[in-house]
Amino acid sequence: RVFARRYLEQSLDFLLESASTQTPPRVRVDLRPSAFSSIGLLVLAMSDPETGEVLGGDSLPTVKILDDPEHPGENHIVELSDTGVIYSKLDKIFQLVSNGLKDRAQLARKNTPDMHIAAFHCAADLVEALNDAALPYIPALIDDMFRAGLSNDLIQCLHAIAKCIPEQQSVIEDRLLQEVSMCLAGIKSARLACESTAPPLVLPTTRTARAMTLNEDELETSTAQ
Repeated sequence: RVFARRYLEQSLDFLLESASTQTPPRVRVDLRPSAFSSIGLLVLAMSDPETGEVLGGDSLPTVKILDDPEHPGENHIVELSDTGVIYSKLDKIFQLVSNGLKDRAQLARKNTPDMHIAAFHCAADLVEALNDAALPYIPALIDDMFRAGLSNDLIQCLHAIAKCIPEQQSVIEDRLLQEVSMCLAGIKSARLACESTAPPLVLPTTRTARAMTLNEDELETSTAQ
C-alpha cells in the first residue's frame, strides 16, 4: 500500500511513456516490449492477496503521497485523488495495448520479443488483475488480439482471459473456431473475408451441378431410365 500511494503513479507514467516512445535507431535494444510486460506485471502486483482488488484500480477517491517539490526527499504532500491511479489511466493503457497488438509491420530487433507478443501477455495480465473493471475494454481487445494472427501466445492469453472472466469463454471459443475454419479454408482471417469486395465465385455448369438442381420427380425419371 505504501508503494501504491507513493510510487505507483510515477512508475506507471514512466512505463507508459517507455512503451509508447519509439526507440532511436542508434539504440540496439528496443525497450518497448519490456515496458509492455512491466505494465501488466505492475498492475498484477497491485492486486490485494486478501480481497483480490487492485490497489488504485477502483473509481473511489484514493490517497496519494507526493514529494514536496520545494524540499524533495524531505517533506511530503498528502493528496486525495478523485479515482485510483490505475483506474484513471485505463483508457490510455488499453489504447496502448491495442496499438502494440497492431504493431507487426516492423520485425523485432535481435534478442527482443515481438511487440505484439509482449502486448498479448500485457493484456492477459491486465484482465487477470482488473477482472470486471476490464469488461468495457474486452470486446475491442479480443478483436485486436485476433487481428494479430493465430499463435501459441494468442491461445495462452485467450485461455487466461476466459479463465478470469468465464462469461467471455463462449465468445472466445466461437471466434477461435471461426478463425481456425477460415485458415483451413485458405483465408487469412475472418476479418479479411468480411472486408473482401471480390465478386462471388461462379462455378461452371457441369452435369453434376445440374443434377443437384433436379427436383425429386426429375430425379426419379432419370433413375427409371
